Amino acid sequence: MYVSFDERVIDMKVKSYRKLAVQIISVIIPVMIVMVVLILNTVYKSTVSGFLKAQNTLMSERLNASDVNLMFEEQICEVSEWYFDYIELHPEVLTEPITDVEKEYVAGNAPDGSTFSLFWDIDFVMKSDDIVQKFCTKDFLRFIRETTEEQNEANRFDCVFMVLAPQNGSRGPVIFRSINGESEEAFDEITMIDIPNVIKNRKAVSDDDVIFMSSRDFMLEGDYYIGYRPMYINGEVRAVIGVAYDWSDFSKVMLSTYKKTVLLGIGALLIALAVLVFVIYKEAIKPVEVMKESILEYTVTNDSDKVKKRMSDIRVRNELGVLADAFSDMTIEIDHHIDENVKLMVEKERISAELDLATNIQASQLPNVFPPFPDRHEFDIYASMTPAKEVGGDFYDFFFVDDDHLALVIADVSGKGVPAALFMMMSKMLISNYTMTGISPSEVMNRTNKELCRNNKNQMFVTAWLGILEISTGKLTFANAGHECPVIKQPEGKFEVLRTKHDFVLGGLKNKVYKQSEITLQKGAVLFLYTDGVPEATNSDNQMFRLERLTQVLNDNLDAAPMQLLDKVQRAVDEFVGNAPQFDDLTMLGIKLL
Repeated sequence: MYVSFDERVIDMKVKSYRKLAVQIISVIIPVMIVMVVLILNTVYKSTVSGFLKAQNTLMSERLNASDVNLMFEEQICEVSEWYFDYIELHPEVLTEPITDVEKEYVAGNAPDGSTFSLFWDIDFVMKSDDIVQKFCTKDFLRFIRETTEEQNEANRFDCVFMVLAPQNGSRGPVIFRSINGESEEAFDEITMIDIPNVIKNRKAVSDDDVIFMSSRDFMLEGDYYIGYRPMYINGEVRAVIGVAYDWSDFSKVMLSTYKKTVLLGIGALLIALAVLVFVIYKEAIKPVEVMKESILEYTVTNDSDKVKKRMSDIRVRNELGVLADAFSDMTIEIDHHIDENVKLMVEKERISAELDLATNIQASQLPNVFPPFPDRHEFDIYASMTPAKEVGGDFYDFFFVDDDHLALVIADVSGKGVPAALFMMMSKMLISNYTMTGISPSEVMNRTNKELCRNNKNQMFVTAWLGILEISTGKLTFANAGHECPVIKQPEGKFEVLRTKHDFVLGGLKNKVYKQSEITLQKGAVLFLYTDGVPEATNSDNQMFRLERLTQVLNDNLDAAPMQLLDKVQRAVDEFVGNAPQFDDLTMLGIKLL
């Protein structure tokens, strides 16, 4: 039976396509499913592990802070022992506030006629009557509550508590608790709570041990993650002080994130599968079909020109391309060059688009809305950054640590381009996070330096200047890690360079200890910060702009607001440089106290 040419082509096309497509999909789908599951599982475990590690560090810092350590000093422990014994015998003092009658009675019996800190004189209290002892115990509880409350001011945990560990039994009364930032001076009734099994034996392990555990329905309904520290007296646990975090909040976020990730993973899997099948069809199946049809057609028509024309449609760089060269070397070679040029153009456009996106992302990470604090009228602030490439290594930042302290940051990462931008983002995040904890500028530099030195295989570094401005007094506390000296103008004065000794750059020496300095800015004073791209801007004659020209421009505009001042400097640099290429980022920050 004779089969026509068209029928043979169609029959072979259907058979080969279905067979190859089924083979590809049957291999790709299981592999992609396994990859998605592994990625999701890794992301989930890493997120939970990182969260717990961060929580443990934060809880340990608070439970080992100086105000909490005061509770574990030997003098207070000796006093506390008697009061803890009294509370066990008279638990009603936990729910009774101090009365005016008690104050007057105790004042009349006090040695100096005052009730202030009377509970410290434990010998006097032990010899006094029940009214004095009860009053002093209530006053001691007030001291405990106020001291414990302080640890939740900087970090708002869901619950801060202190529980008395009784000498008999595993349930102790709650001496103090603060839930969601609201403390209870006295309870309507005595609240009892189970002392964790790990300290029931009442044996001391270490005075500064912080123990972590999860608990169900702790203080409130729900799952909680707890960090607590036992208080030891004479080798026995007499009380427990701790903080708690509502685990259910994190669980909800994780569950929501996991669901979204699963949906995105499935969507990505389907898209990747479709793209892969399309690419394989385009790069393998379709060329084979064209070659097969051309060969079959040639056996019938012997039209070499037509075969040559159809071979020119095959533009793949693999064994199929070599086979096509047997029919049309010259045409395939030309098409190869055309295809290469198209690919290069597409790649160039892709890289350009990605760099534009990176520039926008980097710019969005820096404060760029001015005025940034419309409700604050104590100062005027403005900043700008002009990268030398699409993405740069300079950055600036400013943010409130609290209502009265404004952090000012300017830094310059070694190198340019994408690597510098990535190192910049990490440096900015570290400095910002550590500053927000309330530690000093020098300690921020110490901790940031240690983190940047860790696994710094590319040996990158960053120069940085960090200052904390106390708005109410104008006191500026700052640390300089190898950065340019700031320029300052006091009222009725001129701009002058504030020359201080530089410390080493961040990311260079792991054990470097940084220092800090102080200066007071009066109302009307102006602080100008910049990176080395300003004084080192170079014109076509290979001359630098230099610090002298910078201070001259600033002094020519003594009364200008920060935004106008930075604009004047930028214009002066642009005019000086002219048509010479910009080799370094230009970053500036100015603030004026009003």
